[in-house]
Amino acid sequence: MLNAGYIEVDITPPLGLRLGGFMNRLGLPSRGFKDPLYARILVLGNGKEEFAIIQLDLLGIYRSYANTIRDAIYKALGVKNVMVATTHTHSAPETVIPMWPNTLPYTDEERALLDLWMKSVVEKIEEATGTLSLETVEDICVSYTNIEGLCYNRSFPGEIFDSETPIIMIPTTGRKTIVYSSPCHPVCNTDLYYSADYHAYVVSTLSSNNIKAIPLTGAAGNVSPMRKGYYYAKSMGSELAKRIINSLTTCKRLEPVISLGSTEVEIPLRRVEYEQALKRFREAYNKYIDVFMAERAKGIVDERYFTMFEEPLYADQELEVAKLGLIRNTVTELQVFRIGGINLVSFPGEMVSETSLLIKRALPEINNIFSTYTNDYIGYVPTEKFFDNSRYEARTALWSIVDRKAEPLIRSRIIDLIRDVV
Repeated sequence: MLNAGYIEVDITPPLGLRLGGFMNRLGLPSRGFKDPLYARILVLGNGKEEFAIIQLDLLGIYRSYANTIRDAIYKALGVKNVMVATTHTHSAPETVIPMWPNTLPYTDEERALLDLWMKSVVEKIEEATGTLSLETVEDICVSYTNIEGLCYNRSFPGEIFDSETPIIMIPTTGRKTIVYSSPCHPVCNTDLYYSADYHAYVVSTLSSNNIKAIPLTGAAGNVSPMRKGYYYAKSMGSELAKRIINSLTTCKRLEPVISLGSTEVEIPLRRVEYEQALKRFREAYNKYIDVFMAERAKGIVDERYFTMFEEPLYADQELEVAKLGLIRNTVTELQVFRIGGINLVSFPGEMVSETSLLIKRALPEINNIFSTYTNDYIGYVPTEKFFDNSRYEARTALWSIVDRKAEPLIRSRIIDLIRDVV
């Protein structure tokens, strides 16, 4: 017999924090709200094993912050096995990868505001989790839909990508709760307003149908929505919710069995020579700073900035990567939470679609749900193809710091961990 508990808490930040994910915002502060940001907590147990999934409407988090949240969950519930997932919405604060760390470093006031808010998120999670109550799970089941026609392979247009969107439904006496994983970047909204992007409309549409949802983002590293704009976030989210609801009519029952596994993995990082990076940054800074600050003073977001300021952006980012200096490797974490015959697999950064397809081909008899941007953020983990074709995902920046050897290494460790948990 399984027991489950669900609770959510509003973690919408105060105005004035910088938004992450788009350089064309030029480090401007947030101005308002399109929709609120949430933390959602699901606890599942069978009397012997138990785990919690914490989902945050955030760009990402580093491992130290994930561990702080885990400590809060353990303090409130005594649950040790915790997966901390973020959806990677690009309309949330810069909790990872500051876009202009050298050109436009944070002021003391900006840093203090960000730190205070991030501390409040942990406090809200701990307080909310302390009120969570468990209910008996009636019949846990799995179904599948897809994002075909809604998103595309942005790195290799026209080529296939993993569009599968799995759903786990956990009905209890008090509610229906689902966990779904959508393999598409939440990047529809590009302005200066907070938003959970298309996931907000998936969740709200499902809620109107008496279904609570925990949105995860799957292997979305090189998969983007067909269009940009907040109107498309609404359209895409509403359509995906309809597909999810339709899929639940053929939901396949799972056995109420839980098993868990985790491992650490050491990831090789790329190297950038500091003096050369510093020289490139100074040249780009001197060349662009006047026009950069003049455009920033306009207080607008303009698509032209992607090409206007590409050179100083990457000079800034390469210098930041060079500052990593003697750090040749980073240690991160992988988790597998197995429910019945389904594995929920964490990935600590941006998994490209090719990786998810390769894992599925290696394990054709095993069903896996990927939760990326989870427990840590190590940036893009591109396959050799991205490096060989000089794609954005493999270009040196804080969002792309791993060596080309990283992808086969982490993929192999994921496959081994899944087999061990099975």
